[in-house]
Amino acid sequence: MTDFEWIVVDGASTDGTNEWLQQLDEKRLQWCSEPDRGMFDAMNKGILKAQGDYLIFMNAGDEFNGNDVLERITHAINLNQKPYFIYGDAVDVTSGKKSMLKLAKSHTVCYKTMFTSHQAMLFNRDFGLKYNISYPLGFKYTADYAYISKYLKNIENNNRIVKLDFPVCRFLLGGTNEVHRYKALKEDYKIRTQIMELSKSEAYMLYFLHFVHTLLKRTLPDITKSLRYKSYR
Repeated sequence: MTDFEWIVVDGASTDGTNEWLQQLDEKRLQWCSEPDRGMFDAMNKGILKAQGDYLIFMNAGDEFNGNDVLERITHAINLNQKPYFIYGDAVDVTSGKKSMLKLAKSHTVCYKTMFTSHQAMLFNRDFGLKYNISYPLGFKYTADYAYISKYLKNIENNNRIVKLDFPVCRFLLGGTNEVHRYKALKEDYKIRTQIMELSKSEAYMLYFLHFVHTLLKRTLPDITKSLRYKSYR
């Protein structure tokens, strides 16, 4: 599979990333290294640099779940006449390298929860540019949820949304949203009221349920994992 572009936006790091990128001989790669306002600012820069039909955002530690993933996605795109939004399952990877399959829920429950990993979603670039959708930097922890919410809000025809039946990505657990989960829940409340236009009572009820769920995840991790994940090798 060669029909892709690889865009790396580095925040002027000093960990050797620049040196590694400079020595790569990869025609499909374009990159920049400069100060930014954080991960979501870097993603917005990537959107403006992209030239392809679809965007997928992968962070450090994340990867595709197999060498044939892009080829399978391309097949789905061709079968469905270039949909606006594509998503699939994800494989969560612990710090101990254990892999756990997380099946995607329907995108129709986005108002309740992030229905799959952000790294398992593909966005039609032209559609996003048409509606001027970007990551709102006012959300420090959950701008990805805000971006997805704004994106789906503008899709009027669900026939232009495709759910894949395979895992797209391998997601390394322990990111900013997970570490600062209680702060992220407060931002989720604002996203539901400001972007999704839920009532304050609806948004507060969801905030309360996610607060309890987070508490259970941290006190009874084995039980909550058994309910959310499928076995995976």
